[in-house]
Amino acid sequence: MAQTGGEAETQLASLRAEIHQGRVDAALERARALGKLVPAMEEWAVELASANITSFEAWEACALPLVNLGGPKLAGRVPPPELLTHGKGRTNAERLAVCAQLGIEPGQNV
Repeated sequence: MAQTGGEAETQLASLRAEIHQGRVDAALERARALGKLVPAMEEWAVELASANITSFEAWEACALPLVNLGGPKLAGRVPPPELLTHGKGRTNAERLAVCAQLGIEPGQNV
């Protein structure tokens, strides 16, 4: 059965889209595996790779792998949990002084 010109063009466009998507998926997976693509960059990377795979591959070629250094440490020890909480470890007078300098009310979420 012979195809019409429109059917052939539709199939060709579909095949091209499938090949492009495969190339995008492979490039994204490769960047993840190499530690160049972190979750915070995922949305940007998918948009760029989908729109312009050549630009994404150029970025991937020169991007350095990111290193996970883990949580904060002090001389090889993990600091007490209360010091890791925002604003803890400061006296009330220090907090009031900082608020006064910044022109905000104590307890105001900024």
